[in-house]
Amino acid sequence: MALGLKSLSTDHGNPSVDGYEVLFCSDEHTTLVAKKDSAIGLANIGEKLLVRPSHIDPTMAMHSVAWATRADEVLECWPIDLRGW
Repeated sequence: MALGLKSLSTDHGNPSVDGYEVLFCSDEHTTLVAKKDSAIGLANIGEKLLVRPSHIDPTMAMHSVAWATRADEVLECWPIDLRGW
């Protein structure tokens, strides 16, 4: 899944990703680099990264469902009725 301005709100700044510095967000992608003091190297294509939006309310309104997970396990799927507000 591409992750950019069409799927997350940036009205409170860029999202955060542990070990990475977010450079900017385009419509469908977020550009990031590993922090110099981080042991994390380059992310591989297909690798999962946890991206934390800077403002969750408008981010949730951009989606029709939210997936509740723990590690790689999907626990539940929650419908979101804010779509289109």
